[in-house]
Amino acid sequence: MKSIFIHKEKWLVVLGSITTLSIFAPVLADYFNIGFSLNNIWLLLLPFIVKIKYPGEFSYRYIYIVSAAISIYFYHPTPFLIYVACLASIYGFIEMNLGKLNNLAPLVLILIAPITKYFFDVFGFPIRLMLTHFASKTLSLLGYITKNEGSQIWINEDVFTVDTACMGMKLVITSLLICLLIISQFEKTRQRSISNLQLLGLISLTIVLIVASNFSRILLLIIFRSEPETFSHEFIGLICLICFTIVPLYFVTKKRSFKWNSNPPKKELITSQLKKSNILLIALIASSLLYRPDFKDIPFNKVFAELPIPNCETEILPNNIIKHTGQNTLIYIKPCKAIFRANHNPYICWEGSGFSMKNPKQFIFEGQEIYIADLISNNKKLKTAWWFQSSETLTNSQLLWRWKSISNNESFALINVSCENETELLNQIEMLFDISWK
Repeated sequence: MKSIFIHKEKWLVVLGSITTLSIFAPVLADYFNIGFSLNNIWLLLLPFIVKIKYPGEFSYRYIYIVSAAISIYFYHPTPFLIYVACLASIYGFIEMNLGKLNNLAPLVLILIAPITKYFFDVFGFPIRLMLTHFASKTLSLLGYITKNEGSQIWINEDVFTVDTACMGMKLVITSLLICLLIISQFEKTRQRSISNLQLLGLISLTIVLIVASNFSRILLLIIFRSEPETFSHEFIGLICLICFTIVPLYFVTKKRSFKWNSNPPKKELITSQLKKSNILLIALIASSLLYRPDFKDIPFNKVFAELPIPNCETEILPNNIIKHTGQNTLIYIKPCKAIFRANHNPYICWEGSGFSMKNPKQFIFEGQEIYIADLISNNKKLKTAWWFQSSETLTNSQLLWRWKSISNNESFALINVSCENETELLNQIEMLFDISWK
């Protein structure tokens, strides 16, 4: 009889998980973009990281997370909150029917969220330029005659561009999940747990090792003249990942001290748990009905909308993005969301429009630091520039505009101007610098 009851528990978890995913599939379809590539290898790692640590000890803690996500979503609907509610509810079904999960499970919830990858893409951009600069300096010390400008390095007459793929930022999430996998396997073999402080330290170390791995990768790709989309290019990237990230992590984790698990006694499943599982499922169904696809998560800003942009037609796009179109000019003014939210990074937005961004670099114009780059699509080439601006501050720093928003209550917009050539681009930048933002 007991085995039949446990069998029912497992089926309840499976049925609840499938139902949850089915309910939220329409909302999450645009939020996740899962394909069969190395970038999504984390799908294969999840069963080895997220484990039931205390079988038979039941918990309702994820119900609080689901309830909080749904409550916030009612006032501020975003796919991220639906994602949290979805995955936390699956965790909840497991903990209410089979047992408590390990302390790595919540970290996985954060790491596999698209907003985490977006965070590394956005904040990885200045790191990419910094690594390119240091790679050029290192090559000079090794006897190479080099010149560095933005993400480009010249060695004699040859030029090498450190694109986002060369930076390896797409493997950041995978590397962090491999870190959790190593920790999970040591916890399993030693029947012990790592402390939360040590866990934080290992994750921080992983990020440092990822940067070191990418720095080494850039050097080796340039030294061996390895072109993109070749076997040597991918092989060097894989070797750097193994030698400079995975192997050091393995040995550092192996030396860590683990604390003993206090395995609690198993408890019989009670009928009230099944009732609470049904309540959770009803809450999930109700939350899916709250989705408002017409929601605009960026409030209308009259100052941004009424900026006097000469010789351009103005159009208000969804989410109150302002588009100015001239004869050879395209200007986007994108009001920034809240400081804790992702924003319209030009690299991602232009990539979605079919353009690839090449040769990005920091550029000083009239004493102000901005970013400029080339946009290439088939036979079309544009010059683009972007920065953040309020009525008081102009900057290209993600951190500074967020800090100014908190400290001075300034309203920022991301300014992205694109033209057919650099001369026209500089003229448009000068015009945008000179107009009144008050």
